[in-house]
Amino acid sequence: PVSLATGPEGALYVVDMHRAVIEHPEWIPDAVEATVDIRAGDDKGRIYRIVPRDGLPMVRPGLATADLPALVDGLAHPNRWWRDTAQRILVERADPAIVPLAIELLRAGGIARGRLHALWTLRGLSALGVDEILTALSDPEPGVRENALVLAEDHLQDSETLRQTVMTMADDPHARVRMRVALALGGLDAPEARAGLQAVLVRDASHRWTRYAALAGVRDGAAGADRHRVE
Repeated sequence: PVSLATGPEGALYVVDMHRAVIEHPEWIPDAVEATVDIRAGDDKGRIYRIVPRDGLPMVRPGLATADLPALVDGLAHPNRWWRDTAQRILVERADPAIVPLAIELLRAGGIARGRLHALWTLRGLSALGVDEILTALSDPEPGVRENALVLAEDHLQDSETLRQTVMTMADDPHARVRMRVALALGGLDAPEARAGLQAVLVRDASHRWTRYAALAGVRDGAAGADRHRVE
């Protein structure tokens, strides 16, 4: 198997693994495990570092000892390695002082990827509330709205404001957001939710996966009133 990753300096790392058995022993039946060498090939394989012709200087990120503002700034870094690592360290530290910094980035960050990582950092810290989800649902970047809908699903039963906001997003201009709306509303058994599902279905019936998402959430023939419009 081969996997790809970007390093902190921007190089592309290609890991070419030659292990004969890649499954974890926990998932191999004991009778089968007794007949194979689960370590076979652990002395083989290669790691390729791919860089521009002129090369790339190596860097020492130092994120493990960085202060909280620096880590939060790292959530908007153009290199995914920095963003993912900063988010992981912030969640591992679980410092309450992180929460207001992440909320500020979510609300006022000028870079969409930073707002996205702030959203999931708050989730990782168990500090993501309805207000923060509502902020992300109104984000100008469709990818942020799409992720906010994923996180909204756990709170829809408890927040009328959140439910109404999600239902209005059935008319979102971006198709991926509308599909996620259908998936979110599919977990609700309410007339308003059915209306939102019908709206998505009528608009996106020609898109297979959105159609499946909307139909999966429709119960008891609730889409019947609009059936002629879909056909």
